[in-house]
Amino acid sequence: MKNNRSFSTDADGAILRFKYYTLLFFLFMSPFAFSSFVNRVSPVLPTATLLLLATTYVFGLFLLRTKKLFLVPSERVVLIGLFLPFLFSIPLVGANFLFHADSAYALYVSMKLPGRLANAVFFFSLFVLAMSFIGEYRSRPPESFARWYFAGTAVLVFFGIWQWLHNYLNVPMFDLDTRSYMFGLRQNGFSYLVDRIRLTSLLDEPNFLVAFLIDGLLLGPLLVTSRRYYAFGVVAPFLFVLLFSFSAGGYLNLLLLCGVVLLTPGFLPAKIKKKAVAITIAALFLAGTIFYQQIFEFLFPILGRLDSLFNQTSTRIYMMVSTLRAAWDDPLPFMIFGHGPGSVFYLNFKGLPMATSNSMYLDLFYETGLFGLLAALWMFSRLLKENISFGWTRDPRVRWIYLLICHLAITSTYRADFFSSRFWSILILVLAFHHSFREGTSSSIATSEERRSPKPL
Repeated sequence: MKNNRSFSTDADGAILRFKYYTLLFFLFMSPFAFSSFVNRVSPVLPTATLLLLATTYVFGLFLLRTKKLFLVPSERVVLIGLFLPFLFSIPLVGANFLFHADSAYALYVSMKLPGRLANAVFFFSLFVLAMSFIGEYRSRPPESFARWYFAGTAVLVFFGIWQWLHNYLNVPMFDLDTRSYMFGLRQNGFSYLVDRIRLTSLLDEPNFLVAFLIDGLLLGPLLVTSRRYYAFGVVAPFLFVLLFSFSAGGYLNLLLLCGVVLLTPGFLPAKIKKKAVAITIAALFLAGTIFYQQIFEFLFPILGRLDSLFNQTSTRIYMMVSTLRAAWDDPLPFMIFGHGPGSVFYLNFKGLPMATSNSMYLDLFYETGLFGLLAALWMFSRLLKENISFGWTRDPRVRWIYLLICHLAITSTYRADFFSSRFWSILILVLAFHHSFREGTSSSIATSEERRSPKPL
């Protein structure tokens, strides 16, 4: 069987087209998985859950016909780094049950463990099946997949701007029912800022939104050929929505990505890097000097909440510290291999105000132990190493995919979206581009017979 089959007009071509458009629809809908507004559309299950089930079912159904899986080494790295520790933690559930011997752990096992296992099975299956499809049939460039995910983020920007017009200029809009109002200010004496409204677009809160906005900013240069259109059609609206999200995580995320650009050796020519650093420092100094009062007032919704970061009423930092302490205080076997999939809910059932640490790394540390945490970090390092090996100058797309991997690693520090459509969509897009880099294909549709065939799984 050829590994670069095109979409022909026969029955096989119809099957390929169906799988192709199913994957595109999944990528387009991924940004809306964190939207209660969208998830309420389905009366049976959340829309995001139904989409995951349907997509996995379609790919699994056609797997029965081909009975072949194709994965390259970098895709196996993802499975080793994420799936293997997950498997190792499952047998420890019984040992943990005997060790803890309390009703809270029994409640976790009966209520949360089955759902976590189901999520794991579906997302890992979807990843394997999608990458096998992309690896075996390569008549479409990776941009064709990225374009649909980007379109989903653009929809969020559209509703974000509409929300801004509604909040600040009273333009009519339907009720989004999201966490758009500021919190953590009234108890600190800043009640006059409580009515400051954050942009959430269709998603439930700003921290969900900003990750997708930066995804779109990084994918934009891969899809838009005109620098002017990218600047005014992508950067300007995406940054506008991000700015008015008042998300400290989003601001820090963007700042860290800028640091990655400046500190990664060879990412930018030395002269450009020096100029960028000088211009940035000068701009910040002048802005801070001239517009200090305006900047302070604009950022005060974030600055005014700093006093309560380590207070139990401000749950984000408190949840991270509590998860780390709980994992560290348990016996050595549990600290190494974890407490079982989804076991962070056990801490919630014990009375802590948390169902997640709000950090993928800390969730993995508690659920899969030190083994799982180190495996995830190893996976990210291997993906970055492989991306760098393609060469900064060989293909300009390599730089943007490098930043996308770094961005996924950064967002994982303040988002616990390990089993979410966004996390796996980004991995699918990154590895789809790696296929293209590995084979030396451009963004045009490739049909060369000289491609290296992936080995069967």
